[in-house]
Amino acid sequence: MQRREITERKKLEMQMEDYFASADRIRKMECGGITEINGSQNCPTIDGLARFAVDQNNKKVVPKKEFVKVVSAKQKLVAGMLYYITLEAKVGEKVNVYEAQIWDRPWLDLKELTEFKRVDDDPSTDSFDRSYQIGDQFF
Repeated sequence: MQRREITERKKLEMQMEDYFASADRIRKMECGGITEINGSQNCPTIDGLARFAVDQNNKKVVPKKEFVKVVSAKQKLVAGMLYYITLEAKVGEKVNVYEAQIWDRPWLDLKELTEFKRVDDDPSTDSFDRSYQIGDQFF
């Protein structure tokens, strides 16, 4: 009988730990905190958002980029969800790392690329490959 009580107690303790860990994640999201998306490298949703970011960027700038893979992703609850995705994309044969911000509002069926920049961006790089934010003009 005592062994069963210990097992039940451990089970309850584990459930409480899970509950409080989940509550902490929810609290961070409710307060606008940025949370890491575990397993983002293998998540079809994040992969689709990363490809969307590269496609949208390709409409604005040259040279064109080819999506390679997701490196990592974070999210922030806003009026919708703001995704911060680090990804790899090729320009020719060279693979570069980029950071993209995508604002997703599914109830409006609306996704917007709000920022796209090369991680190692510096003033000496090709001007067409520098970061931009929505509203910038390209000719």
